[in-house]
Amino acid sequence: MAPFLSQRPAWSRRSARSASPVERRSDELTLHATEPDEPTVALGSGPDHFPVSWPIAAPLAGLLVAGVGWVIVAGLAVVGWLAADAETVAGSLGQALLVGTQLWVYANGAGLAAAGLHLTLVPWGTVALFAFLLARSTGFAAVRTLRVGDATSPASTPSAEREPASHTAFGIALLAMFGYVAPIAVVALLFGAPAVSPQMLIVFVVLLASALWGSCRALEVDPTESWPRWLRPVPTAVLGTQLILVTTGAAVVVAGLLLQLDRVTKLTDALGAGTAGNVALLFGQLAFAPNLLVWGAAYALGAGFGLGDGSVVAPAATQVGLLPGIPIFGAVPSSGPGGAYQIVWLAAGVIAGLLAAWLVVRRRPAARFDETALVGGLSGVVGALVFSGVAWACSGDLGLGRLSDLGPRLPELIVMAVSTLGLSGMIGGLVLGLWRRRSHEDEDGTESDDEPDPEATINLDRKEVLSGSR
Repeated sequence: MAPFLSQRPAWSRRSARSASPVERRSDELTLHATEPDEPTVALGSGPDHFPVSWPIAAPLAGLLVAGVGWVIVAGLAVVGWLAADAETVAGSLGQALLVGTQLWVYANGAGLAAAGLHLTLVPWGTVALFAFLLARSTGFAAVRTLRVGDATSPASTPSAEREPASHTAFGIALLAMFGYVAPIAVVALLFGAPAVSPQMLIVFVVLLASALWGSCRALEVDPTESWPRWLRPVPTAVLGTQLILVTTGAAVVVAGLLLQLDRVTKLTDALGAGTAGNVALLFGQLAFAPNLLVWGAAYALGAGFGLGDGSVVAPAATQVGLLPGIPIFGAVPSSGPGGAYQIVWLAAGVIAGLLAAWLVVRRRPAARFDETALVGGLSGVVGALVFSGVAWACSGDLGLGRLSDLGPRLPELIVMAVSTLGLSGMIGGLVLGLWRRRSHEDEDGTESDDEPDPEATINLDRKEVLSGSR
């Protein structure tokens, strides 16, 4: 151990007197760097890929989601069959699966025609669930079938080089949608589903949009990249208005359930469905939960909704007859004029219009106050028209008589939504424009109404650089 400690390293201070040139040469340390032929550790290898290409994996992903949806709906039908009384005409297990298959087609928005009934009210809860599963499976198939070296993978490459990525994402979404819709169409033709309705087409558009969103998100493709700068915040503003209105609709439904809790409980007990039957009934009502939220939002906007046989539920007055024996309808207010506190719900439309104006105007910092007022009003009107379309898609029939013509009153809703959101958006845009002008005057000390547009400035700078003037 002693001889080892007595030796000093080559980089330590050494006197020229204590070592000869030969000794110094022997103590020098030489480092050699070599590059290995193959990497010993693979970093960032990514997920394992499927042995098939995306034209095969995409429709298989859609077919898988369709099968999962059938299992969910048919399983609930079997639960309801088990809950039925043995002495009643409940049918066999095969008949229960047959009914579950018909309900599966209906849950995808294809309608249902059975026992003389024509059901057109789309259960948007199940459609939202299937759309979420389709988006996830489509994105999973896109990631697992496209390798890192493909043109669709990197998001940092220029848009010209990533143009095939958008085509591939759309192709994956289209094939996944085909794999999902094909078995539903076959079953609908076999069981004689109703003719194609506009609501059914909207459901297919929503499912295709969800599949496209999943593939674009997986491949890191931005579909709005080629849009003009002023147009990009419009979808965000429209989505913001819908979220505000739907949230208010949820508050209306929860308030009705709390105020009429005794009536809802009595209706549930009167059915006598048992534990399994109540579970199936709960999931059946949850399938129409988005519809109820939109109806509540229409109520908050002042238009209200109808429940068949001329029944009207609105903040100003409620006029209902004999309601269907469904527990959720117990939350409907009693007949009579509305109270003064129900006017507070009208603030939802004002907040939605202001939010739409702010989301659009903030992307135009150089616009004048008259432009911001116009843009704010238009954004509110667009949000109101989109919500009116959503309300129309959430309307339909669940049967005859008391179960027909269910949903918001569309003429009144269009008038109330457009006027409320449009006026509030215009006022909000005007206030934002004046506030920006005042803050600009306070900072610069001068009034500048003709501030250049950033997009125009960028384009001008590019022209000057190309012409060689700068």
